[in-house]
Amino acid sequence: KKYEEETNLRCQLIIDSSSSMYYPDFKSTTLKNPNKILFSIISAMSLMNLLKKQRDAVGLSSYSEKLNIHTLAKTTMRHHQLIYHELEKILRIDTLKERRRSSFSSSIHHIAERIHKRSLIMVFSDMITDDNLESVFSAFKHLKYKQHEVILFYLVEPKTELDFSFKNQPHKFIDVETGEELKLNPAQFKEHYQKESKQYLKDLKLQCLKHKIDFVTID
Repeated sequence: KKYEEETNLRCQLIIDSSSSMYYPDFKSTTLKNPNKILFSIISAMSLMNLLKKQRDAVGLSSYSEKLNIHTLAKTTMRHHQLIYHELEKILRIDTLKERRRSSFSSSIHHIAERIHKRSLIMVFSDMITDDNLESVFSAFKHLKYKQHEVILFYLVEPKTELDFSFKNQPHKFIDVETGEELKLNPAQFKEHYQKESKQYLKDLKLQCLKHKIDFVTID
C-alpha cells in the first residue's frame, strides 16, 4: 500500500480493439511487419516497463463497440501481469469471425468517469469510428475537463488508407467491421478519396491542437 501511495504519475493506456485495428494483415503479422493492433500492444508493453521503473501506476482500457476491458492504475507486479494477460487476449481475437465495430465516444465517456483526475491518458486508435468528429471531441473534452493530459497515437497504413493506392482494376472491398461489400475500380475514386482522407486528417490534427491534445502519427 505504501509503495502505491508513493507513485508520481497515473497513466491509463487506452487501446482501440475494433476490427479495423487488425489491418492490414489479419493472419500472419510479425514484429518486423506489424498490423496496427500489434504495434499498439508492443508500444503499451514498452510504456508499462518504463512506468514501472519510475514507480508510476498504469491502467488499461480497451474498447470496440463497448468498453471491453477496464482496470484502474496500479503499480503492483500482479497488476502488471493481469494487463499483460489482457493484452495477449486482444492479440488472439479473430476479427474476421468476430466483427467488432468502434464506438469511440461512448467508450471514452465511460473511461473518463472511472479514472483518477490528473492522469496521463495514452490513446492508440486509427480513429475509424461510427462517430463524427464532433462526438469524438466531446469525449476528448470530457477527459480534458477531468484535468488529464492526453496523447493520441493515430495509427494508419498510408499507402491504402490515405492514398488509396491499388492496382487499376476492379476490386471487391469488404468492410471488416460490418461485412458490407463494395465492388469498384479504385482508380475512378482515387482523387476524391485522397481529398477526403487528407481533409479528415487535417481536421483531426486541428481539433487536437485546439483542445491541447498531443497528436502522434504512427505509420
